[in-house]
Amino acid sequence: MPAARKALTPSTPPTFDNASSLAPRLSDEARAKSERKRATRIDVKAAHARSFQMTHRRSISVLLALFLATSISAAYAESGIASSYSGGERTASGEHAGALTAAHRTLPFGTMVQVTHKTSGRSIIVRINDRGPFVRGRVIDVSRAGASQLGFSGTAPVVLTVISTPAKSP
Repeated sequence: MPAARKALTPSTPPTFDNASSLAPRLSDEARAKSERKRATRIDVKAAHARSFQMTHRRSISVLLALFLATSISAAYAESGIASSYSGGERTASGEHAGALTAAHRTLPFGTMVQVTHKTSGRSIIVRINDRGPFVRGRVIDVSRAGASQLGFSGTAPVVLTVISTPAKSP
């Protein structure tokens, strides 16, 4: 029995020294080719990782830029039926319903909203200063002045887009 085979009997576990003696010897050319392949694989993996990181960073940057550009206010849009209300009463914010004001159920007081009439295409900007409408299917109550600028009396189909929200006070 050769000495190398005797060294690998179950009584003596293989070590790196005696295991390498059992591995087939590569020629210098084959070893160099194997090293080049391994280096190429490592380079490709590293390039792929860098590409993924750059793509990931780029997509985060794009999403952040989109968020900042649109901000929370421009991200809000709603469509539905608008109605007009009289401007004689006091509003929920404590002021008189004035020229281009409106009532909305959830938007904060002071929010500027663009209201666009779906059929005529007319558009106005109103300030939210009241709560309502409290009729199912309606999304906004516009003052009489706003309704006349939009070209309706009673109800009309509209699209709401938030232009700005009031600054939060500390």
